Amino acid sequence: MPVRPSATTAVSAPGKVLLTGGYLVLDRQYTGTVFALDARIHAVVQQLQRDRHRGSAQSSPKDDATANTGADETLENHPEESVIVRSPQFRDAVWEYGVQRCENGGGVKVTQRNEGPKNPFVETSLNYALTYISYVADSQDLGSLSVTILADNDYYSDSRQDSNIDSRSRGGFHDFGVTLQDAHKTGLGSSAALVTALVSALLIHRTMHPDDLIVARDKLHNLAQAAHCAAQGKVGSGFDVGAAIWGSCSYRRFSPSILEGLGEVGSSGFEERLFSAVEDLDSAHPWDTEFMDVGMKLPPGMQMVLCDVDCGSQTPSMVRKVLEWRKQNKEEADLLWDSLQANNEKLRLELRRAVHGRSDPEFEAAAALEIYKNVRVLMQRSRNYLKTMTEKSGVPIEPLVQSELLDTVSGIDGVIGGVVPGAGGYDAVVLLIRDDAEVIKKLNLLFETYQSRVEDDFGGKIEKKVAMLARVILCNLLRMASTENLSAPDGSDSPAATAQDNTTTTTTTAPEHSDVPAPSSSSPAAAEATQLAPNSTESQSKEKNDTEDFEDKSSPREAAASAAATPTPDDTTTANTTTTNVAAEPPTSGVEASEAPETTTVTEGEDAGPELVITLLLITGARHPFKIDKKYLRRRSVKVDNDDPFNMSVYTLKELIWREWRAEWEPQPSSPSSIRLISFGKLLDDKSPLSESSLTHDAPNVIHMTVKPQEVVDEEDAKGGKSYSARDRDASDRSPGCRCIIL
Repeated sequence: MPVRPSATTAVSAPGKVLLTGGYLVLDRQYTGTVFALDARIHAVVQQLQRDRHRGSAQSSPKDDATANTGADETLENHPEESVIVRSPQFRDAVWEYGVQRCENGGGVKVTQRNEGPKNPFVETSLNYALTYISYVADSQDLGSLSVTILADNDYYSDSRQDSNIDSRSRGGFHDFGVTLQDAHKTGLGSSAALVTALVSALLIHRTMHPDDLIVARDKLHNLAQAAHCAAQGKVGSGFDVGAAIWGSCSYRRFSPSILEGLGEVGSSGFEERLFSAVEDLDSAHPWDTEFMDVGMKLPPGMQMVLCDVDCGSQTPSMVRKVLEWRKQNKEEADLLWDSLQANNEKLRLELRRAVHGRSDPEFEAAAALEIYKNVRVLMQRSRNYLKTMTEKSGVPIEPLVQSELLDTVSGIDGVIGGVVPGAGGYDAVVLLIRDDAEVIKKLNLLFETYQSRVEDDFGGKIEKKVAMLARVILCNLLRMASTENLSAPDGSDSPAATAQDNTTTTTTTAPEHSDVPAPSSSSPAAAEATQLAPNSTESQSKEKNDTEDFEDKSSPREAAASAAATPTPDDTTTANTTTTNVAAEPPTSGVEASEAPETTTVTEGEDAGPELVITLLLITGARHPFKIDKKYLRRRSVKVDNDDPFNMSVYTLKELIWREWRAEWEPQPSSPSSIRLISFGKLLDDKSPLSESSLTHDAPNVIHMTVKPQEVVDEEDAKGGKSYSARDRDASDRSPGCRCIIL
């Protein structure tokens, strides 16, 4: 399989908070509401070459800066392929694996060479990813790899960090000063984010072209679910992996039977079974995961925060006990679960109603207080159900110390409500609050001196300061990062970089007193330093211009030129401020076409008819809103049955996008047929009406757009329309060095 040995691939995946649906989400009869967080796990994969030695005349300074991981000496002692995995934020966190191929189609299995504790999530991820890569590439040459794994600070409790979120360094990677086994998790889904980021980085590094990524997201999801379940030793609900891939959503789990027949890596035929599961080829056990309200968000003026209580919970044992209780008391448990599900669904719909009613100023003014009141009541009711389950099952889902904490913070003006998320226990609490700096300030003051005063039936106690953790951001999905500009900065300077995600621009800075060394060729901060766009300020200004009022009478190109000539504020100087809000929903006014004829008019006051609201998500991560209604269609002389945009074909939508093309997107393709539109991971067929594409009338529809490279179009034409896959490409089709993309 052709590989560019100098390439570096960096992928990160977000953590999660299961606001509602703890335990219920284990059963396909029920759902869970999960939000993706701005805390991420990062995986950086580099190809190692045996002829690259430190100081060798064969390697350039840039090679040393970008590819030398310090593992070359180890590789010299092992002629076979190796994978070196490091997690430099923890003590003794280095794992060296030998790579072996199992007989009879058993796949690829790694064996730990060095002494020390095993890391089942890393080891299993390598087994599954390398097996899949080897099978689809039909190659025995995997090469040797170096992997660096990094965790944003909020994944682990650290008593040395300030509990005040204003004071904590959120940009750099903190040295936690302990072994991985001694670290205290905060319950944000580190294992799921790790597995998702690692298997995705490996697949992207070895088998995929950037243009394939969005279409392949369902395969990345399936592989990450399989690896994560195998590492846990059970088939879980998978909501945490789902959020790492798709972002915030309402989630219904997949049927466990899909993965129950995979067997162990090394068993005869494992690679073929894994391939069939990942590619969803088994008609008897199709993937039936449901992602609803993808990209869901909080209402305007509302923010979600998490608070670490530094106790920790053993989630697997809690789940086993709850399921055993339900099995023995099925009628009582089902009645309780049905009531909890109904209340959770009311809460989700109440939040959704508040989001989609915000375009009406009168609605906002009149309904804000009512919305907050309703949400507070529904969250309190969920807590009551969970406390009943705690009492009935004997499992600390909402133990007394957490009830005391939630009751205390709920008394603060501006706190709407709170719950113990997910499986409950002592990990953290999640709060919905009014988006106000004063509320954050009051919470910080409380947490500085807070101590539990109750006797807990399960022995839990909050003895350390409560710390503010991550805030929710909209649909922050699995994303790829560029490491093209890796370099070894002067050791006297703190490593700094900029990063831009789908919704905000942030500045990444090493903690002032961090013990993590300044980034050299393979240091963690270096990988983070090149997280996304090389010019984040420019990218940010473009995205801002894209989300302004689209009823501007200037053409897209004229608007872009005007924006380029207008200075924009430098937001990177305020990136570490106290609030990271849920991203605002893009405006829904239609885009004016610069060249569209306007031969048909709509009478003033005439009913606009059905509306199709689309948020076009580009491969750069930028978002562009469209509202298509009767007025929009008639202005562009687009004839559709009943002036209903949902009756348009997918190709007609492509034509409209092509006509509205913006200069700052990327070079305009030669024809609409080069545009690819993806919804819920499925490539939309040109001939199909939009009404068959699962688009909704009452909410913005996120549609991902990519453009086929011209050489791909030419080759498809030459082959009579056949598309080619990543495994058909040779090295010349890949961009040299590093690849950068945001999903």
